Amino acid sequence: MPRKSTYCHWLSTYQYKFHLNDSYVYTKDTLKILGVVPDSKLTFKEHIKEQLNKACAKASTLRRIRKFISKDVLVRLYKAHALPHLGYCSPLLLGVGNAETTKIKTTDYFVLRTILGYSKSVSYDILLKMADIKVLQKQRHCQS
Repeated sequence: MPRKSTYCHWLSTYQYKFHLNDSYVYTKDTLKILGVVPDSKLTFKEHIKEQLNKACAKASTLRRIRKFISKDVLVRLYKAHALPHLGYCSPLLLGVGNAETTKIKTTDYFVLRTILGYSKSVSYDILLKMADIKVLQKQRHCQS
């Protein structure tokens, strides 16, 4: 079994302590830069979680007004307000694991179903065709 590099071990366990005006400044594992939240291992889990929460919040708003506007207008509002959160800096997400990709896809499916008022019996692919949207994975590849 290969040994871990001493440098890598040191890097993952070292805690930075900054002292400023008689108090400590604590560090975090994540940092928000231009709306992207990379973590120390570049898994982007926190970034994805934040974007999914934003998309769900927009879906909640759209769900409340769906009775008053047509599905065509709802789809346009979805594309303008919720979908950008699911695809924000998407080329960075090309290397994320299947679990994170599945969370994004499941959330997109939930948002579309919620705002259009369909049950789980309607497949994700049908909803994407109705909204004239590519699968998010394909969108990531097109943008990179």
